[in-house]
Amino acid sequence: MVRIQAVLLSALLLLTACTGTASGTPQLNGTSWIVSSIAGTATVTDQQPTLAFADGRVSGSTGCNTVSGAYTQNGDGVTFSPMAVTQMACPEPVMSQETAFLAALNKVARANGDTTTVRLLGASGDPLLTLTTPPVPSPTPLAATTWSLESIIEGTTASSLVAGTSVTLTVDSDAGSYSGKACNNFGGDVTVAGDSITFGVAHSTKMACPADELAQENSVLSILPHLTTWVVAGNTLTLTAPGGTLRFVAS
Repeated sequence: MVRIQAVLLSALLLLTACTGTASGTPQLNGTSWIVSSIAGTATVTDQQPTLAFADGRVSGSTGCNTVSGAYTQNGDGVTFSPMAVTQMACPEPVMSQETAFLAALNKVARANGDTTTVRLLGASGDPLLTLTTPPVPSPTPLAATTWSLESIIEGTTASSLVAGTSVTLTVDSDAGSYSGKACNNFGGDVTVAGDSITFGVAHSTKMACPADELAQENSVLSILPHLTTWVVAGNTLTLTAPGGTLRFVAS
């Protein structure tokens, strides 16, 4: 009897060890991910959705539009609020991917995984989204590119740029500075460490600008000092703060 109990205990421990990784509970706060599959279907290469979690807020991209909202995690239970989404049109299959991605987010009830892969599941355990860690960021693509702003998220409000305007950003991580142009030229100090980024307060010229263009510029400059993380996926740069997100594409 003692031997049987020992064998059963060993089998139970082995089963636990084998299943522990698959059923682990990931902590989402402070993490950034690329969505590698939706309901088992691989996402579009170079236009994969992204998600970044910080202090109860989630932001990212559908591969076309920028999204932002709130999330709640309690143990392995995870739910998302309705997302604020910009309204740009993109070619297929990216638009179909966006529809499937947003529908999947609405159904998420649980999460399991580890520090490299997270599976977001429905209430019955059906796989909805597979998240994988983005490639280790290198300063080269960030620093060697002029980025053009595509969308702005402040709180739950997502917006595209004012028609006929542009906002550009260049980061020189080696020199510790950034520069850009909206209606006015602006720039300041920047620190990049891994996927973390810190922008100093921007100094800008004082040209007169149309009211809507100036409001857009002020939104960008007010978000910059609060940005904390960056990720490059394909030709897209996403800069994330607890209360706002800036999404750029390579010029």
